[in-house]
Amino acid sequence: MALNVDAEFLAAAFAGYQQSLVEIETRIAELRKRIGGVAPVAAAPAVAPAKKKRRLSAEGRARIVAATKKRWAAVRKAKAEAAAAASKPAKAAPARAKKRAKAAPKKAAVKRPLARKAKAAPPVTEPAAAGAPQPEE
Repeated sequence: MALNVDAEFLAAAFAGYQQSLVEIETRIAELRKRIGGVAPVAAAPAVAPAKKKRRLSAEGRARIVAATKKRWAAVRKAKAEAAAAASKPAKAAPARAKKRAKAAPKKAAVKRPLARKAKAAPPVTEPAAAGAPQPEE
């Protein structure tokens, strides 16, 4: 799998490896001294020492956060405006829904008397067969 790297990335990697090489050579020289061997004279590194890592202040971070929020707010606003412009005006309720709304009171008026009639009518009972016990009233 090939990595897509640019010149800055390679330069940073090179500087890191150079620093590691200097540190390793220093440690080897120290070990040789301890063993009693003569340490070879190390040549001065051709590359300047690595720069100290820069720290971002709280104020600087706050400015970055504010700018990011402002940028995203503008993106969201533009998106909302585009959606509002693209949306069609709201249509009136469909004809079927209008008819249903008109018919609802009429249906209720028809159902109520039928329900009352059903409650008022006594249950229909068949005459008892001969010899069967009669329910007491």
